[in-house]
Amino acid sequence: MERGRQILLSRVQPSLRQCMLYEDPKAQEAARRTVNRDELEERALISLAKEGKFTPTKDEIEHAFLYQLLLWFKKSFRWVNQPECSNCGSPTVGTGSTIPHAEESRYMCGNVELFRCPSCYKDTRFPRYNDPRKLLETRSGRCGEWANCFTLYCRAFGYKSRLVLSFQDHVWTECYVTLCQRWVHLDPCEGIMDRPLLYEEGWKKHLDYVIALSYNGVHDVTQRYTRKWPEVLNRRTITTEENVKEVLMFLTMQMRADLPAAEWEELMALDQIEEEEIARSSRAEPADVESLPGRLSGNEEWRTLRGEMGNLQQPAPLTKECPVRPCYDEHVTLIKESVGSLCSDIIEAEESILKVVLGLKALHAFLLRLHSQPFRTRELQLDSAVEIAWLGHANDETIAVLLKSLGLAWTLKEDGLFWISIDGNPVHAAVSLPVALALLDKLTKDHPSELTVKWLVHGIRLCKGEAVASREELPAGISSAAFDGLMSSKWEEPEGAKGAWIIYHLQKQMSQTLAAYEITSADDCPERDPYDWVLEGSNDNGKSWKALDSQKGQFFEERLLSKTFEIHPQNHFLCNSFRLRVTAVKDSSKQNRLQVACIDLIALKP
Repeated sequence: MERGRQILLSRVQPSLRQCMLYEDPKAQEAARRTVNRDELEERALISLAKEGKFTPTKDEIEHAFLYQLLLWFKKSFRWVNQPECSNCGSPTVGTGSTIPHAEESRYMCGNVELFRCPSCYKDTRFPRYNDPRKLLETRSGRCGEWANCFTLYCRAFGYKSRLVLSFQDHVWTECYVTLCQRWVHLDPCEGIMDRPLLYEEGWKKHLDYVIALSYNGVHDVTQRYTRKWPEVLNRRTITTEENVKEVLMFLTMQMRADLPAAEWEELMALDQIEEEEIARSSRAEPADVESLPGRLSGNEEWRTLRGEMGNLQQPAPLTKECPVRPCYDEHVTLIKESVGSLCSDIIEAEESILKVVLGLKALHAFLLRLHSQPFRTRELQLDSAVEIAWLGHANDETIAVLLKSLGLAWTLKEDGLFWISIDGNPVHAAVSLPVALALLDKLTKDHPSELTVKWLVHGIRLCKGEAVASREELPAGISSAAFDGLMSSKWEEPEGAKGAWIIYHLQKQMSQTLAAYEITSADDCPERDPYDWVLEGSNDNGKSWKALDSQKGQFFEERLLSKTFEIHPQNHFLCNSFRLRVTAVKDSSKQNRLQVACIDLIALKP
């Protein structure tokens, strides 16, 4: 056999054994047992509901679930630069490698890295396992282990999946997504989905061969990952292009030899469609390429040695022109309005702020327990005097409105006990409960802001508008995330430290006089908090703007901290659009980003 063909075979064949293990029913079941499927399905449905899709299609759910599986995996798997000392837990230093012993070899370990502890001088072994079943136990490694194990997870949940091998020393996953009608790129190390140009444009890798492997075929998918195909062709020097096709076809035919004729023909037809699709994508104009980040996984020294840092100042995936996004946030306003009414009822009945806090704490505790139930069948009995008391503090209409805003209903059963359960579509409660829990947590811890309580009772949050921003990060850090009421999401402006804006347009034919507004810091990175800003209003849909309020040197002392600001009466006028223009972040010397968890615009109650 020609030497180039032998080299190509030797690079591809070792990974084929791993791919066959993805089809092991016992391995798939073991993978599924480690995942809280109900939780991931709920997150997927919440993400779709935020787009207004409360009754999504099966294909939309499968696509959203795959992304949530990717995010879950990134948090649950551990990256290893140098393992901790197995004796004392101190950092170690690499000293070389050795051959695996018998037990390690059982799990397809071809190499063992050795590390020594400078503190206790003990050696620690780091076996590089290739058996995905073993990786379900160790849950650690580098890109090879990450992609290997994640591909098993994708197969375990029924996705057509491939292990993708780059000869430039990286590995990732592809899944066929029915919603997109194509194979989609997923990098579990980076937590990035459907950004195939990440390596060429972000990491600045000089690609040559990118090969996708599964139990039923081996495919050259290099053109999917490049917009510089002529340059890549010049680097493909192992063997001729004709030999590449023949070798991969030979392997594919071997793997499909025992398939029924109908399935074989179907796969060949899909192969042809894919070849045409990736050939078209490789011919796209370079100007169409999005700005992508350098590598994030691994320590900086390791990434630098591999030449994968890219341009550190480049933002993550951006839209070139941010679209106007509808905000499906009416439930947020209803929750805040009903909690405000509940506070008013308790105050009027008991004339004590202590009763307000006790009532809200009881409500918070109950909803927290309810939220922990399986999201499709949430139901819970009010089983303590304190929990029943908060029902008694308010009139029936207030309680009915509150529960309706949460997608819940309450009934008094024959045994005299109160039960709260899902009312209609469980997705409504899934979206609303985190909003209510965050609000109640804010109101019941230590001393809530007087302005927050004031405007919760006397104001009304504007909703059902549209948002657009100077820039946003896809897929999660989009402009509408600032108005969804969720502490788990945020608007991210990758260039926001240089100045940024976000606009909220009210519904057509609507105008409101803004009385106050609230800004909530994001869950991490305080240096990205807004520091100086101007809030502006417009009565001509954003053609001209007038300042409503300005702030300088605002410091958010905690993560997910809400601050309320009042609009001076002299700046009260009817507006149909509002713009928050941030002119400085907390610390622009460390990064370029701005991020905000929530923005609430508050008008006087009519």
